[in-house]
Amino acid sequence: MKKNTMKKFFTSLAVLILALSACSEKPLSNVPEPYMTGQKTYIRVCGICHGDNLKGNGAAPSFLIETYQSESFSDQQIRNTIINGSKSKVMRPQRGKVSDSEIEEIIKYIRFLQKESGLM
Repeated sequence: MKKNTMKKFFTSLAVLILALSACSEKPLSNVPEPYMTGQKTYIRVCGICHGDNLKGNGAAPSFLIETYQSESFSDQQIRNTIINGSKSKVMRPQRGKVSDSEIEEIIKYIRFLQKESGLM
C-alpha cells in the first residue's frame, strides 16, 4: 500500500514539474551576437528571479517597466545593485560571483531588450 502511494506521489510531482517548466518562458533565441554574452550571463546570474527575458517571474520585478528605464535607473544603479544587492535587501549581493566585464554585458543585454520592447 505504501509503495503505491509513494509511486502516485512521485508521478504527480513529476507531472507538476513538467507542467511548470513547460509554462516558463524560454530565452529569446534571436538575440544579436553583440548581446549573446550578456544574455547568457544575465540568465545565469539574474534570470532565475527576474525572468530570462526581463519580464520578472514573481520573485523579482520586470526590467521592462518605466522604473528601470535608463532615465530613471542608471547603468551605475544597476551595477551597484548587482554588486551590493537591493536597498530592500530582497536581492542579495552578487559581489565575487560576477566580474565587472560580466556586469557590463548584463547591462548591455538589459538595455537592448528594453529598447526592443519600446521602453527606450
